[in-house]
Amino acid sequence: MASTMIDSVLFYPMFTTPEMKECFSDKATIQSWIDIWKALALTQAEHGVIPREAAEEIVRQGDINHI
Repeated sequence: MASTMIDSVLFYPMFTTPEMKECFSDKATIQSWIDIWKALALTQAEHGVIPREAAEEIVRQGDINHI
């Protein structure tokens, strides 16, 4: 059962396009969170909180398609 009209398989075409639905998908949301973690890791590396190599590995692995 859909929680909103946009989540509804029957009604979402009335309110959005498939492209916009993808922008707000779970996959897109999670990738946004990962992007924030990547930026945080790079910032922490710049300030010596974590090793630069760790930040670079987080950036390399920070793609939802690697999951």
